[in-house]
Amino acid sequence: MGAFTIEKANNLYWLGRYIERVFISITAYQDIFDRMIDGDQNAYHTFCKQLDIDDFYFNDAHFITSYLYDQENPDSIVSNLLRAYDNAVVLREEITSATLSYIQLASNVFEKMEFSEAPVLQLQRIKDDIFAFWGSVDETVDEIEKNIIKCGKYVEQVDMYFRLGYDQNKLEKSISQLNYRILGLEKVFELEKTNQLLIEKTANYLDFVNKLNNLNSLFTVQDY
Repeated sequence: MGAFTIEKANNLYWLGRYIERVFISITAYQDIFDRMIDGDQNAYHTFCKQLDIDDFYFNDAHFITSYLYDQENPDSIVSNLLRAYDNAVVLREEITSATLSYIQLASNVFEKMEFSEAPVLQLQRIKDDIFAFWGSVDETVDEIEKNIIKCGKYVEQVDMYFRLGYDQNKLEKSISQLNYRILGLEKVFELEKTNQLLIEKTANYLDFVNKLNNLNSLFTVQDY
């Protein structure tokens, strides 16, 4: 695979990862917000520990705003959405302008969120835009590019499900989806032993991370 193609594969893979990270983070954030409203003001501490992100927040109110739309916070939802957008912009020809537009719409919601009296209520609009993004991917993106994007999606999904303690049945379904996409990588990378990258449904998180490191290496652009 040529250097340009590796770079494109890297962008596709991380586009899938970042956009799925945004979606799952919003879902988790909505749950944490409700729990804090109900009186569990320390709920965000557990969340930060689960995701292994910096818990620098002064209090629950600081978390509610900073984790949601602070662009200076590298772990915030908006920061991950902007990373997805940056990858999508350079892939305009591969994913089409229509698909890119849904990420732009989601970004527009965040731009107005800081000035909204009820920013949390805007999150469903972003989730709807992400649903529309995946629908457009299915309709307009060629199979090879689509497979890489969805490989990134399910890598992120499995990782987040492990970290957040999702139900085992849901985790296993996500692993099955990831394995299907891993097998499709043979067409791109001319791999003879793709099965070595497959994840056992009963794998623990450490086993998954070991496989993930090998998978990530496929999409790493080498500097010479």
